Amino acid sequence: MEVVRTFIQNWGSNLLAILSLIIAIISLVQSIKAQKLQNRVNEIELKIKKYEIEKIENEKAQAKFSCVEARIIKISKNNYKIKIWNSGKVDVTNVEARLDGVQTQLFAEDKLPYQELAVGKSFEIPIMVYMGMATQFRVITSWIDPEGHQQEKNQVVSIP
Repeated sequence: MEVVRTFIQNWGSNLLAILSLIIAIISLVQSIKAQKLQNRVNEIELKIKKYEIEKIENEKAQAKFSCVEARIIKISKNNYKIKIWNSGKVDVTNVEARLDGVQTQLFAEDKLPYQELAVGKSFEIPIMVYMGMATQFRVITSWIDPEGHQQEKNQVVSIP
């Protein structure tokens, strides 16, 4: 019994120190893993914040988006109009439209320039259609956005 007690006194403290060292090593390994995971979470959060900032900036830019479009609509046989509308997200002013490459007398421009065109609103201009006329042509719409910049849209339209 005396031998066991001496053994425990001599090696007991060493065994306790070894166990403490093993626990400390395991804790260190776990702490390193946790820090790596936390670093990864921080990277993902940074990417999410950058994405959210870009999204907010895009929404702000879209809120100022202006666009005026044109389309030919058939009223009745041989009776057509060009419908011009504001498909943007802001009111625009000084709206103009012209047919590119088509004789200007086909297009009654007495309503132009249209002083102010609110979002979603439109106006129509009668056009003359004759036999042998091209069924597709280019319409160029131009307007001034709320910031005072001249904008233009060039599109191909066709007679239905």
